Amino acid sequence: CEGVKVLLNLLFDGTTTAFVGEFANFTVGCCLVLPAAVFYRLWHTRKGAIISCLIGTICISALGSAFNAFYLLPKFAQLYEIPLDSIIAMGKKINGAIADIPTFVMLAVAPLNLIKGVMVSVLTMLLYKRVAKPLFGIHK
Repeated sequence: CEGVKVLLNLLFDGTTTAFVGEFANFTVGCCLVLPAAVFYRLWHTRKGAIISCLIGTICISALGSAFNAFYLLPKFAQLYEIPLDSIIAMGKKINGAIADIPTFVMLAVAPLNLIKGVMVSVLTMLLYKRVAKPLFGIHK
């Protein structure tokens, strides 16, 4: 699903980031979906679904943040020819506690990934059964 989402976005909107943004979207999305799907496959209950969403949210927050720190921020700095210090300074204008890449990721990136994980999890819990029935023939 993550791959299809990114391909459709590329088809309709193209890229403005030389595929770096699309790669990030795919990778960080998989940090949420894959752990949750694996756990839910093993524990296919309502409680398992809730725990799966929690695991996915933790993974997107942790792995997505690490991916930003070690790959995405440096790659975007290189792509747009902006010094990494300038990106950190932009973050510092919004949150004065940001001083370096670790604090930027912890105070700017991780909260956004956490919000995304929670929102996707809530939507999944509300919609999964309705979507699963017609798509997969699940009738539980």
